[in-house]
Amino acid sequence: MFTRLLDLAVELDATVMLHTRDAEVRATEIVGDYDLNVIQHCFNGHPDLAKKCVDRGYWISISTQVLYSQRVQDIADTVPLDHILLETDAPFLYQGERNVPWNVEESAEKIAEIKGMDAEDVTEQTTANAKKALDL
Repeated sequence: MFTRLLDLAVELDATVMLHTRDAEVRATEIVGDYDLNVIQHCFNGHPDLAKKCVDRGYWISISTQVLYSQRVQDIADTVPLDHILLETDAPFLYQGERNVPWNVEESAEKIAEIKGMDAEDVTEQTTANAKKALDL
């Protein structure tokens, strides 16, 4: 079924958004056989796999887990800013209260801290990335 959906995405020239919890490696292998625009939603795989995805031109979407997960912080550190998208995966993946979309600001601040840059630059670049990834 997965490959049939990928075939349809090729036919429609559609962006594919993957949420591959615990199947990042296998899904990335399968998608690698296709020429597609890919967004790795809520990516939680190994940072080395994130780098392979970037090498293929995929987008890595980083959730608010970056605020508390060392693995996601390592992903944010590994992935070049020009391939990062921000998301909350609201209402989940937030410590404390219910997650809300505007918490991406906190993620931008954390990524800026990790990369040693200004949060406004992170916000501007990730917004430009989202427009490009979605062909807007």
